[in-house]
Formats: sequence, structure tokens, C-alpha cells
Amino acid sequence: MPNRLAGETSPYLLQHQDNPIDWWPWSNEALLRAKLEDKPIFLSVGYSACHWCHVMAHESFEDPEVAMALNANFISIKLDREERPDIDEVYMAAVQLASGRGGWPMTVFMTPDQHPFFAGTYFPKMTRHLGNGQSIPGFLQVVNGLASAWREDRAKVAEAAAEFAAGVRQVLDRPPVAPAGLPPLDLADNAIEALHPTFDYEEGGFGEAPKFPPHSALAFLLAYAQIREQAGGLDQRIEELMDQAATMSLFTLQKIALGGIHDHVGGGFHRYTVDAFWRLPHFEKMLSDNGLLLSAFSRAATAAEDPLLAEIFGSARDGLVGWVEREMTSPEGLFYAAQDADSPNAEGHNEEGAYYVWSTQEIRSALGEKAEEVIAAYQMIDDGNYAEESTGEQNGTNVLHRISADAYRGELDALLAIRQSRPAPGLDDKCLCAWNALMISGLVQAGRRDMAERAASAWLERFENGLPPHQITKGKAKGQAFLDDCAYMLEALADLAEGAEDDRWEQAAHALADRMMAEFGEDGRGGLFFTGQSGERLLGRTKPAFDAAAPSPNGVAARALVRLGRLTEADRILGGLLGWAERMPEAAETLLHAGLLRSLIADAEPEAPPVPLADVDAIRVFLNPREITADSEGWGHAIVTIALPEGLHINSASPPARWLVPTTLKVEGVLGEAGFPEPENDRYEGEVNIPVRLRAKAGTAEFGLTVKMQPCTETECLPAREFSLDGVLIVG
Repeated sequence: MPNRLAGETSPYLLQHQDNPIDWWPWSNEALLRAKLEDKPIFLSVGYSACHWCHVMAHESFEDPEVAMALNANFISIKLDREERPDIDEVYMAAVQLASGRGGWPMTVFMTPDQHPFFAGTYFPKMTRHLGNGQSIPGFLQVVNGLASAWREDRAKVAEAAAEFAAGVRQVLDRPPVAPAGLPPLDLADNAIEALHPTFDYEEGGFGEAPKFPPHSALAFLLAYAQIREQAGGLDQRIEELMDQAATMSLFTLQKIALGGIHDHVGGGFHRYTVDAFWRLPHFEKMLSDNGLLLSAFSRAATAAEDPLLAEIFGSARDGLVGWVEREMTSPEGLFYAAQDADSPNAEGHNEEGAYYVWSTQEIRSALGEKAEEVIAAYQMIDDGNYAEESTGEQNGTNVLHRISADAYRGELDALLAIRQSRPAPGLDDKCLCAWNALMISGLVQAGRRDMAERAASAWLERFENGLPPHQITKGKAKGQAFLDDCAYMLEALADLAEGAEDDRWEQAAHALADRMMAEFGEDGRGGLFFTGQSGERLLGRTKPAFDAAAPSPNGVAARALVRLGRLTEADRILGGLLGWAERMPEAAETLLHAGLLRSLIADAEPEAPPVPLADVDAIRVFLNPREITADSEGWGHAIVTIALPEGLHINSASPPARWLVPTTLKVEGVLGEAGFPEPENDRYEGEVNIPVRLRAKAGTAEFGLTVKMQPCTETECLPAREFSLDGVLIVG
């Protein structure tokens, strides 16, 4: 018979509805039951795409012996960390205090007053000896031991719980660090130097295995050189830092795009790799990771000077969008949370990565004469290059990864068609506001405003009292918004406002900013709380300054407020939290990014309204005349005019930085050359007149011109645009 979780909407909770454990969802009723029955609480926290959560579920939560011990002695609560990140944050602090590390599944035992007295992560059912004199205690042993302690040594349990609760409160209620007073520009410069020693110049990324995409570092590094140049005060040290920032970001993205963390067949990216080479992934796919990577690859595709590198980034971007559109979009245009790491193998047993890996025999059967090329190109071997993480054993299957750009799209599409006939991984169909906002921003950067606007409109329709719901699942809104929901959505709306034909998105952004500041910044001391003033009260409230798997919500909020011209509110956040960035710059890149952006705006100057990206659509390019008569020597002369709206400029034909896209003019159908005018400060503004001269190869000829340029405001450069012109050269 299903337990209480059967009435929930979370796919993770529904995975446990048939467990023999008498599970409760987190609720006032469950907490009250623990007090009435004088039983401690067992809190188990995970998420649907978590591989080791599934392992512990199969070993322990489906086991009648474990269920009997839990049901007799505890009130057992199962929690989806993505539904309640506030509760997850509180008790993850307890896990980290207890063990020095964290992770999921999270295992916490606490008093009826919600004070933890034992905390950890994964436990096997029975004690597991590791062969090095160490062992992992068995979960059944832990349950029986804690039940006995609760009955027979309550005073010791209470003492441990009090110490734990005090430690958790100290971590959560961490006071702000007073800044030393360094300007944001200096902080950003110092952060590049702090990142440099830990950068892996062989494989990209920072540190050793396991390798996670360093999302916040990538965003900061991609923005640093562009913003730093605009801020001025350049010298040899700063120029070297700009080069280092470009190298660290673009090289890391290149390695990620070519590696096995990239699903070359179906698009999108897995969570992380267990090795240092980006080759052997944990196979879950999270919307949050992919939204952040979509922004990064979109920006990198325009920043890369090397055409081959731009092609690698553009291919990764387009494949990611294709995966989201095909597999992760709900009927109303929202985006699902995740795809599982596990799926049924050929024998019907759940196995991590079974959906994604290939034997060379399968490749040969599918691709025929092209098979050997693809096998070699994607580094596959007959014995298999994939080793199962827990055993290290190879099973004859391969993860596709490359050392150069993809060149087999037709063959990959054929493999995708075959793969879609396999049992698919589980889909977590929660639509989380924060993660949807990250994807909306990524889609704007990728040029898919249609998908971005549809999703944003659906969220705006579900706002209540000016705030979004935390999630929408199967059309049902659920949960109060947290700071990341509001901050990420605020930045998504700011992204949409920069390309809009009207002020709808800008108005929505300002309305959300008003409510966000009131709900999460009510103490007025700088920085915003993660939980709102109307949220559930737990052991403490945090003002998250540091980046984690996703960017700091305070950093994103400050960055969006700067872009919206709300400098006083941005300064309030930065003034309260930049002290942490001084102490730990490598963990606070989003705050540093916001401070760097803020440094472009002098306090003494009147605030100019932001340039709406609708003006990009006002760029006009003309050829005068279109019908050109050649002179006696066969040459025809004309002028290409670029008319730029106020507030926008384009780069010169040879800009000083490699991450800037040069203005180019390409001639097709006839011989031709262009004479670019002398730029001012390596850029063009207003009306730009480019003389061209053309010569037909033989007789009168039609021709085409392609003008490529990168529109820029004073705060950022946008994706490059191409304009096509046509004409005729009349000879004789």
C-alpha cells in the first residue's frame, strides 16, 4: 500500500511512495506527531536525479528490516531538497559540522524540536569494510543505536543536540565581514590572481577530480576583460590579467565541450565528471547547470577569435538548446528540472549511464562504413572506455568524447534516433523558478527569445503578491519564493528587457525588484536573506554571499539591480557582502562581477537610462548605389553605410582585444575590397561609411555583401550580427 508520499507532486518523493517506511512529507503535522509521540525525527533529503540516493533507497528504504526499525522508533520525513532548499541548507550545515563534507543523500536524526544530534550522508544497509582499516557504519546499525540512545541516554542526546543546534546557528547567522575598503576594480583584479594558481592549464577548470563546471568563475572571467577595459587604468599587469581571464574561461569551455561531460549525441551536459579530464561523467542532467552553460557558451561563441573555437562553442550551444526544446520543455513552455543518471539496462536493471553509453559493436551496426571514423573520432575502444565509479570495472561500453570539433552531425543524429528507443532516464518534471530563470537567461543569450519569452510569460502569470511561486509542477504552483527564485528571475527579466520592442519586461523587472527588496532585505543592514520574512522559521536564516553549484543569489540580485539602474539598492547588497569577497575571492565571483559592473558607473555622474537592446534592431545597413556601373578599367565603386542608433557602437576592423568581434565585410560573386575608415578609440559610432570597390570576373554580374559586426553598449558587448546586401555590377 502506498504511504503518505503518494499525494505529493515531487517526482523524488513519489519514487518512495511504495517504500515500507511510514514516510511523512515535511509538514506541521509530522513535526507535531513527533512531539506527541516523543519520538526523534529521521530526516532523509535527496533529489530525483541523485545516483547515490537511489542506491541507498534500494539498499535500505525498500528493506522491511530497516522499515520496521524506523517505524517503531522514529517519525521518518522524506524531503526533496529542490522543493525546500531552505531546510536542506540548515541541515547540510549540520552534516558539514559533523563530517567536514556534505552531499546527498543527506541523513539527519533530530529531536522533535528539530535540533540535530546525528548527521551524515550515504550509509549502506550493513557495515561496509573498506580494506584500509576503515569502514562505513551500516544504516541499520545507526538506526538501532540511535533508537537505543534516545530511550536509555536521553541526557546525552539532548546535550549533543544543543551543541549541534548552536553550531548550526553560528554557521547560518554568520555576521558580515567588514570590508578593507578596496575598490571593486582592485578586488576583481586580485580575484584573477587568486584563481590563477588553481587553474588546470592541461585540462581546464580548477583543482583536481572530480571536475564540476565552474559556472560562476566562467561568467566572471568572460565578463572581466570586457568590463575591465572599459573601466580604464590599464597597465601591463592588468592586460596580463585580461589575457589570463580569457584563457582560463575559453580553454575550460573548450575542454568541457569536447569532453564526455558533453552529451555529443543528444545535446546538453551532465552534472560533473569523476575524473580530471572531463571524460567520465555522473550522468544526471540538471537544468540549472545547462542554463548556466548555455549563457557561457553563447558568450564564448562571440568572444572566441579562433573560428574553430567559435564553431566548437556554437555547436555546444545549439545542441544544448535542441535538447531543452526536445526533452525538457513542458506543454506550457516551462522547463523541467532534471533527467536521472540511472535507467534500465538491457537486462531491465537500473544502471547509471545505461541510456548514454555505447559499445563499438552498436556503433558498427548503426553506422556501417562510417563507423570506424566515428569510433576513432570519439575515442571509443572495443573494451570500452567507461569504468563504473564504485567498482572501477569496465563493462565494454564507451562515453563519447573528442579532441577536436564535432564533424559527424548526421551520424550523431542516427545514434540519437537509436538511443531514443532505449528506456529513458527518469524525468523530474518539477519546474523550479530559479532554474527556469537561469535557462531563460541562457536562451536570450543564445538568440532563442521565442522560448525565453514564452517561459517568462508563463511565470509572470503565476505571480502572487508580486512574487513568483517556487515551483510549478503539472500546472500546479507550489511553495513560497526564495531569494534565488527572485534574483535569478530578476536577471532573466533584465535580459529580456534588453532585447524587447516595448517596456513590458523592464516594468516587470522593476516590480519584482520592489517586492524582492521588501521581502528579503527587511533588516536594512545590507545583503538579502535567502528566506523571506513570511517564510517558515527554522534554526536560522542566511544571507548567501558565496557561489555554490549556482551563483550567489545576492551577487545575482546586485548585478541585476546595477543593470536596471537601481544603484542604491545594489550598493546596499555589495556594501554588506563584499567583505567576504575580499576574504575569499575565489568563492565570490558573482559578487565580484556585480562590483565590477558597478564600478563603471561613477557616483557623481547622473544615471543614464540603460540602452534598450531594442535599439539593436534599429541598426540599418545600406549599399549605395545597388546598381553599379564599372569604369573603363572594370572597377565599380560604392559605399556601404552602417547607421547605428545612439548608445550603441561597433568594434573596428581590428579591435585590440581578441574577445571582441571585428567589423568585417565579405564580397561574394565578384572581386572586391573595402576601405574601412579610421576608427576612434578602436570603435565606430553613429554613421559609418565604408568605401568598397568591385570588379566582375567576366561581364555584368550580381553580387552579395555580408557585413558582420558586434553591437556594444557601454557595459557589455552583445552577440555578433550579420547583414546581407545584394547588388549588380554592370560592365561595358
